[in-house]
Amino acid sequence: MGCAGHVVAAGGVTGVGRPAACALGRVCPLPYTADRLRLPPRLRRCACPSAAQGPTTDRSRAGRRRRWRPWRGRGRRVCDVATSTKDLAVRRALTSLLALLALALLIAACESPEAGSQPTTASSPAAPTPAPTPTPGPSPEPSYPLTGAPVKDPGARDRPVLAVKVDNHRNARPQAGLDQADVVMVEPVEKATRFIAMFHSQAPERVGPVRSARFVDAELLPGLHPALAFSGAAEPVLSELRSTAQLGLYREGSAGAWARDSARRAPHDLFAATEPLFEAAAEDGLPAADQPWPVDDAATSLDLDRGRAVTGAALSYPHAEQVDWQRAGEQFLRAQNGVAHELADGTRVAADNVLVVRVPATADLAHPVDPIGSGELVLLRDGREFTGTWEKPSARANFRWLGPQGQPLRLARGTTWIELVPEDGSVTVRDATSDAGASGSGEGS
Repeated sequence: MGCAGHVVAAGGVTGVGRPAACALGRVCPLPYTADRLRLPPRLRRCACPSAAQGPTTDRSRAGRRRRWRPWRGRGRRVCDVATSTKDLAVRRALTSLLALLALALLIAACESPEAGSQPTTASSPAAPTPAPTPTPGPSPEPSYPLTGAPVKDPGARDRPVLAVKVDNHRNARPQAGLDQADVVMVEPVEKATRFIAMFHSQAPERVGPVRSARFVDAELLPGLHPALAFSGAAEPVLSELRSTAQLGLYREGSAGAWARDSARRAPHDLFAATEPLFEAAAEDGLPAADQPWPVDDAATSLDLDRGRAVTGAALSYPHAEQVDWQRAGEQFLRAQNGVAHELADGTRVAADNVLVVRVPATADLAHPVDPIGSGELVLLRDGREFTGTWEKPSARANFRWLGPQGQPLRLARGTTWIELVPEDGSVTVRDATSDAGASGSGEGS
């Protein structure tokens, strides 16, 4: 090993403990052992400072690693190599390990939020707030479709409508069962009127007297899909009724529902029981009744303030009955030809709704009115009068009751009578204040 950082020439040591000459010809006074000479060439340097040698001139990378220190053993100076091959490998491994540890700590510091802070994502939109689930309200109370009244007999709710043709000839009075009908239509016939009593919520044991069907029945009833009970009909009328697939036809003698009253004279002596007719209609597959027009319910009702308070109305059928409806509380009571309209059991005919429907008259006695189209109407309910229009675009459609602006005109819960008054008849509505107010102009109104 050479002095002052110079490389020792190969074979510069002649023996253990002997001086050797470096490549510059200088002699290192320190002894060198064979172990020293086994180091790689780049490490075979000495760091023996002396006043004669002067400052180190080797500024190479290897030279900068050399340092000298007195040997603390026996009072002599030895050359000390700073780092051996094994030491360098250990240091490099430690350095790499420390670098990896520092990198891991740096990454963890970048990814972990500071204490007390909330992570934010500037580019992500805020999650939408879910809409609150509405709390379901109570289920609507089941009601009968024709009256809107609460259902008392669940089995009756799903049966079809039963329409019975009831006689109104003076020899047919008093009738039976009309007070239990949900809806009654009054239709003009030859110089008289006849009733179509529609049953659904109730099933009276005795209805009548029952009379024949007419052409107008094939135009009024199909939208209700009813079972029609009648005493008989002329062949053209029967053919017209049969062509309407929306009707079930039950003539006298069918379904075991018919009986003659010996106390009455024919043809005003035929009566029918409704239960057998309901059962026959169900067996024949007639559909359950549906609501034909709007009726007040728990959520919606007619604005009564828009109506005019009245005491009743007088109706005139040409060449037939004079009818009067008189207010009694929230209902109206019926009279015919100046006599209270009472039934066989003494019950007075009453209605919660009275619809006065003005229909075009015809010259055909077998078909005196035409209910297809539109016209004016008056609704009496809750002691008030409401005016509007009716529409019936076809025989298969139901009537539509409309207010002045075309909005549905709701009926009150309860029974309804529909008076089909020809346009050549008259309607007079009595005002509650003067009892002389008129709707229209007398005969032509």
